[in-house]
Amino acid sequence: MIGFVSVIDIRHHNPIHPTTSQPTPQDFVNVYRELSQQSDGIVSIHISSKLSGTCNSALQAKELVAKECPVEVVDSEMVSMGLGQLAIEAAALANSGKTYSKWLKR
Repeated sequence: MIGFVSVIDIRHHNPIHPTTSQPTPQDFVNVYRELSQQSDGIVSIHISSKLSGTCNSALQAKELVAKECPVEVVDSEMVSMGLGQLAIEAAALANSGKTYSKWLKR
């Protein structure tokens, strides 16, 4: 894991700086298609759309795989710990054996 001091060192001493980029809709399509082979639906939870275009990419992908597998895209409207807690809760529900439709009712 890279720490804050490491990032500062890289910025000052390396001409190539770290960047970030949101996944493309095709990235999501690939993952959704793979996951659809082992599930009856997908709940896709993302960082706040106010801070990233990731949720929008996921929504575009949802439309492209709509006939193959139901996908519920969730804009968490959160980052950091809030998003982490939501992901932990989602994982617990997924591991409980609940079906996609029952999960959505939760």
